[in-house]
Amino acid sequence: MKRTILKRLAALGLALGMVLQSSIPAAAEEDRETYARFFEEVMRRIEQDYTGSFSRAELFEAAMKGMFGRLDEYSEFFDREQTYQFEQSINKSFQGIGIQFRRENDNYVVIKLIAGGSAGENGIMVGDILLFAGGVSLKELSTEEVVSKITGEKGTYVDITVQRGQEKLNFHLQRRALHLPTAEQIKLTDLTIALPQGLKPEELLYVSLNSFGTDTAKELKKIMENPANATAKILLLDLRDNGGGYVDSVIEIGNMLLPEGKIVTFKDKQGEEEVYYSKLEKAPYRKVIALINQNTASAAEILAGALKDSGIGILVGEKTFGKGVAQEILGLNGGEYSFKLTYKEFFTPAGHSVQKVGIYPDILEETPDYIISDRRFFIGDDHPAIYQVENILHYLGYLPETPDTKYEAATMTAVLAFQRAGGLGEHTVIDFTTQGALNHALRKAISEKDRVLNKAIEESGKILLTDGK
Repeated sequence: MKRTILKRLAALGLALGMVLQSSIPAAAEEDRETYARFFEEVMRRIEQDYTGSFSRAELFEAAMKGMFGRLDEYSEFFDREQTYQFEQSINKSFQGIGIQFRRENDNYVVIKLIAGGSAGENGIMVGDILLFAGGVSLKELSTEEVVSKITGEKGTYVDITVQRGQEKLNFHLQRRALHLPTAEQIKLTDLTIALPQGLKPEELLYVSLNSFGTDTAKELKKIMENPANATAKILLLDLRDNGGGYVDSVIEIGNMLLPEGKIVTFKDKQGEEEVYYSKLEKAPYRKVIALINQNTASAAEILAGALKDSGIGILVGEKTFGKGVAQEILGLNGGEYSFKLTYKEFFTPAGHSVQKVGIYPDILEETPDYIISDRRFFIGDDHPAIYQVENILHYLGYLPETPDTKYEAATMTAVLAFQRAGGLGEHTVIDFTTQGALNHALRKAISEKDRVLNKAIEESGKILLTDGK
């Protein structure tokens, strides 16, 4: 990027935006200059007197890391390579092993495997906890630092260590050039899904938005303008696991789908507002049914909120992530360094905050999390991971009761039934074999029947068949 401001974006963990220029009071300016002199003096004395040897660049980078470590989780300092990798990840074009992950309870957990990547081909699974990359522990690293450890030049290899239950597994994985379309049409006729009687597949257009990248609006427009899709009356828009992207991209897409009105309002700490609108005179579809989950974040939440508040959209799935603040990203010294800084919060058209709240679906259809645990469970135990166990058993039909965190008699009955059905041998301990089998059964169930998509199609049938076409 040649400009100082790279691009505007709103992403899970990152959200670029416009830089606001504001005057700094004289006293504050003088105070800032005083601390700048302090910083320069400390660096000078280290260079002059310290017995070790560090370059100015190393000292500067260490100081910046420390400074940004005091800010919120979304504000970070990174170098040119990290900036490049970030932009590539937004556009879903990168050289890596083919995984998508999120931070969960101080762990980095694999949430998706990308087709063509070496990770899936060599046995890494959704739900695995990433421990090491290239021999370096990932636990204390930022998301961008983890990305920089895993990605690299095409054809090179990286050693990855994951935790699966109590096991630690090592993989020697090749980095490959991967590209995942940010907007992708999925034909319902290619899926094993039964449509409601009387509903024709050509009346529905199913599109997955994986990110809001540079070309996402262009890709979506091409799909929408395809003559083969001209008969579509309802757009099924899959925003699950979409961590966000460029603000300009989501605004452009909003102008393609939303009737005239507000899309989003950004507000800074001085209370100044920046409002974006759709100027579309007529929405192209009767309804846009958006599929959402707990990994739907930031820019994806902008679109989800706008769809819901506009009345054109119906949200199906789970409550979204709740990342409703934006960052600006600025380059230093021609892009040698960059930093991102939280500077605005955004609100839906109806004025609802998203930050740490998320957006609730109109139709709830939850998908359980995979079990992430390093211990076994016994009757009488009370532990957060037991909720994950029970939630999977409930989803698979073994546990009729509402899941909680306690391992009691009803759960034991469900565990024994699951073990019996899977040929695991019946025992009341929820051991690592049982946990792994539950994760595998969940993965299989989701791949065989996408309940969220089925619910969205069911709702489409109600709209088109009950209300008339």
